[in-house]
Amino acid sequence: LRQSCAARLRQASQKAQRAQQVLQLQVFQLQQEKKKLQEDFGQLLQEREQLEKKCATIEREQTQLGPRLEETKWEVCQKSGEISLLKQQLKELQADLGQKASELLSLKAQLREARGELQASQVHTQEVSAAARTRTLELEVCENELQRRKSEAELLREKVGWLEEESVRLREALSVPSGNMHAGGPCLGLGRGYEEEHQLLAYESDEAKAQRQSTDALHSLRQQVE
Repeated sequence: LRQSCAARLRQASQKAQRAQQVLQLQVFQLQQEKKKLQEDFGQLLQEREQLEKKCATIEREQTQLGPRLEETKWEVCQKSGEISLLKQQLKELQADLGQKASELLSLKAQLREARGELQASQVHTQEVSAAARTRTLELEVCENELQRRKSEAELLREKVGWLEEESVRLREALSVPSGNMHAGGPCLGLGRGYEEEHQLLAYESDEAKAQRQSTDALHSLRQQVE
């Protein structure tokens, strides 16, 4: 019995030792876990404090930014209205640009037509200038002819004056008694003098007529040149 009790006591003592070792191990693990949990709890507390600080900061910022946020919202609404107005103006400007482009094309077409008309007018002007130069030359020729006719008329006037003087002398000679002259001589001279005078007067009439025709032609040419 003693041996049996001793064996049982040894077994119980061994079991108790093993159980104590297990308990010590569990206690150590629990202490380690407790320590870790305490550390985690302290870290969580720190994080909580940081989060509380951040929340307070965010609340303060939100409180401060509230009016600014409202002002920003109002500015955004205002800018949206301005953008809508600018879009409308852009559409109107695009329509105006389209209209201006059409007008520009029309003006270009009109410019081409005007250039064509200008070229035609220049050609016509050149033709008119050439005709005017021709008329001017003709006018100069007519003026020269008129001057020549005037000179001839002046010579004819001088001849007529001389003939009139000769006629006066002949009349005076006819008034002299016939005994002082040869019979028939003065009458023949008088007849020839009258015939020459008549021819010169007729020639002078033709020259005056030609002079009037030249003057009329000169006046007509001047009107045409103008």
